[in-house]
Amino acid sequence: MNLRWTALLVSKYMCHRTRIEVVLSGGEDGLAVETVPCKMKAEAVTEMFLKDYLDEKFCVSFQCKDELRLAYGENFANAAKTFWELIMLMLMLMLQIAYMESV
Repeated sequence: MNLRWTALLVSKYMCHRTRIEVVLSGGEDGLAVETVPCKMKAEAVTEMFLKDYLDEKFCVSFQCKDELRLAYGENFANAAKTFWELIMLMLMLMLQIAYMESV
């Protein structure tokens, strides 16, 4: 993944931070980030939530072109797998950090 592009995507979602915080401060159970058109944008918003809103529930839905591809043409199954692996990796890292801090 191109780190510069990822930083731009994260900054794009950062502009939504105020709206996200208003919604979450209203006592909502979670937040749905809907119609994400590509894998890279899903990764960026997931990283933002896992880093900045760790205690909040969220879900991401993809915008699809057809039953196999995302709107940008990427394979849906591969994008969903990458999304899941990112969440698992971030959670494992957080558990390791928590363990190291407790020792």
